[in-house]
Amino acid sequence: MLFKSKIFIDIIYSMCGRYALYSKKLVKKKYNIGLNKNYNISPFSKVLILRRELNAEMLYWGINKQYNSKEFKLINARIESIEVKSFYIKSERCIFITDGYYEWSKHNNKKKPYYFYFKSSLLYLGGLIIDDKALIITMPSNSETSFIHHRQPLVINERNISDWIQGDTKLDMYKASNLNYHQVSNKVNNPLNNFESLIKISNI
Repeated sequence: MLFKSKIFIDIIYSMCGRYALYSKKLVKKKYNIGLNKNYNISPFSKVLILRRELNAEMLYWGINKQYNSKEFKLINARIESIEVKSFYIKSERCIFITDGYYEWSKHNNKKKPYYFYFKSSLLYLGGLIIDDKALIITMPSNSETSFIHHRQPLVINERNISDWIQGDTKLDMYKASNLNYHQVSNKVNNPLNNFESLIKISNI
């Protein structure tokens, strides 16, 4: 590989670059915080996370990192890396609060977006905070969704949120068995598009 940087390796394999959060009433009830519905949340915007003591607050998603006089943008961190790479030593665990996330499959040089979600609850993603900026943790995909992408966000069961924040990394605890997904419109590719139909089923 041309680049030897451990940080750059994480960027190469990063994914989960878009998600949605629109359940205003549920978020207000659970965490007493207001939000604007957003069906196309993109990196380097302020996002809602849970951190120590399960306090909800807004932090920027993504880190600009300098390496060899070049700037790299980091939005994800691999679960395999967070306990062995020095870059993550001073990180803090957190949770991204979402309704669902998008991922793209690639076939014959064409990318197809899919939306992943639970039918009746919020979807929580494991994250890290570094210098008051947040990253989404990724892990190898479950077998039934690996045809879309070989990696997926680390989905945390709601009952295990505290376990993740306190430092537990037993992956079997976090694998989601009832995650739903379907193909959606290519309109989600444009981060300026932000409307409910983005999460609807589409074969276009």
